[in-house]
Amino acid sequence: MIIFASEHKKDNFYLRTYMRLLPSFHINGLIILLFILFTPYVAKGNPLHEHPDLKTLDSCIAAKQQTDVRYEQHIAGMKQQLVYAKTDHKKRSQLLYDIMEAYFSYQFDSTLVYVKKCYNEAEAYHDTRAVTDILIYKARLLAYGGFYNNAEELLKSIGDDRLTDDGLRYDYAIAAYWTYVFWSAFTMDNEFSERMDSLRMNYLNMAIRYAERGSAQWYYLMGERSYFLDEPTTTSIKWYNEALRRTDTYGQLYSQTTFAIARAYRQLHRTDMYERFLILSAQSDALSSLKENAALQDLAMSLFDRDHDNATLAHHYLMVAMDDATFFNNKLRKLEISNRLPPIVNAYQQQIQSQDREQLIFIIAVVILAVGTFVLYFFSRRRNAQLHLSQKLLEHKNAQMQAANGKLHEANGELSRLNGLLKESNRKREEYLRIFVDICASTMDRINSYRNLVRLKIKANQVKDLLRTMNSDRIATADLTKFQLQFDKAFLGLYPDFVSELSKLMEPGYKVELNKDGTMTTGLRIFAFIRLGVTESSEIATLLSYSPHTIYNYRSAIKSHAIDKEHFEDNVRELCKQ
Repeated sequence: MIIFASEHKKDNFYLRTYMRLLPSFHINGLIILLFILFTPYVAKGNPLHEHPDLKTLDSCIAAKQQTDVRYEQHIAGMKQQLVYAKTDHKKRSQLLYDIMEAYFSYQFDSTLVYVKKCYNEAEAYHDTRAVTDILIYKARLLAYGGFYNNAEELLKSIGDDRLTDDGLRYDYAIAAYWTYVFWSAFTMDNEFSERMDSLRMNYLNMAIRYAERGSAQWYYLMGERSYFLDEPTTTSIKWYNEALRRTDTYGQLYSQTTFAIARAYRQLHRTDMYERFLILSAQSDALSSLKENAALQDLAMSLFDRDHDNATLAHHYLMVAMDDATFFNNKLRKLEISNRLPPIVNAYQQQIQSQDREQLIFIIAVVILAVGTFVLYFFSRRRNAQLHLSQKLLEHKNAQMQAANGKLHEANGELSRLNGLLKESNRKREEYLRIFVDICASTMDRINSYRNLVRLKIKANQVKDLLRTMNSDRIATADLTKFQLQFDKAFLGLYPDFVSELSKLMEPGYKVELNKDGTMTTGLRIFAFIRLGVTESSEIATLLSYSPHTIYNYRSAIKSHAIDKEHFEDNVRELCKQ
């Protein structure tokens, strides 16, 4: 909220009136005065969320985490089906493709993994059309991730002879079109933009030629063509609306079409319609777990440009967009957000400073009222009560003040203790972050060493020697030992009472203790993972390099000595939570 000079004058008038009338006021008059004095602060409205659809968008954003969880569960279900389709090539190929498509606008790295799996599956069964389709898909993915040169080179490597049907030609044109759309936006109107725009138009026309005429995608592409040819904006909107009528309520094409309509209304200077369709596009992104978020960025800038008092909401939207772009690993979106953030951050900081000033004024007013109330109460008691009653009242007040001081001292002691715990928590966080960095650095160094070793052995034609080195368990054992030591250090640092609390769950006489060197035994390590929520024996076996059967035997052996065997593992997950 912002306090204007006129409001300061009103506040001063209220204060002068209050001080002039104070000697004759009683409690009822004081209550009326409190209401009058604070009316300017309470009556001020919040300039944010004026748009009727913004609350719906905020609800979608607030539910993004649950939406993403459901989306990942859907992907996990397809992965589970994949396990049971090892021998069915057709079903396996379709599942791999579906998983790849599910990841496409969600997470770049995961999509790339399944692009490779789809490619390997097609190669293994000599399906040349599928191989070409996957290469085109990979090029489009690289463009989405900001690897424009790589996308262009990959598309150029696909000869016309490999585009054996209209479906492949359409997919090729779409991949090339989006490559040059993103590349043109990335160059930001420099000398390379003209080339990008020309190529973008060529491939857009090619995509229209091979698209299914009358489909939602065809109408969308016709709208794009109209927009880039600078035809009347109303013409572009008509094409886009036809696409929208043939599109599902939410999804990638719905998000793209509503964003394109918003872009057209911006040319018409229709801010209301521009923001309305940006909101619809952003809602679609959130509800469909799409990490594109261009609409949310433009909405943030529009709200900010319309009224700088919306800086807090604009800052929030840009931070959500940045989180999505970082999660997907989209270079273009991260660059756009970085360029848009500074003015909004400055305005946001100014709003915070303004709110701090208001709070200070409010506190000062409260102090003045408190002092005035005390003075009024004192004189009222002095005028209406006898001297000995006043003395007793004063003694009673002093006793209350001493008790309050004692409680304040206790509160200060508790605050000091909590500050100590916070410092210790920060120290542990830095220590465990260092452990994580060490693991990452060690892993990267080990990968580089393997790469250099493989390169040298291959150059020296020492393939058999390389194979013997790869089959050696010595390196893997050293890595496992190092991981276990670092895990023990981090876990026992977080839960120093884990061993003693676990012992309380066991039968009398059964000892649960660390090794002499302070590390955990295998059994302790297994239940440490269970405490962290890793409950599947197969997952624990992978982390500890044991077979699932061995992990099961360890769990069963320790569980057999538990006091409450039926709920033992549930009790383990509740340890160290106080």
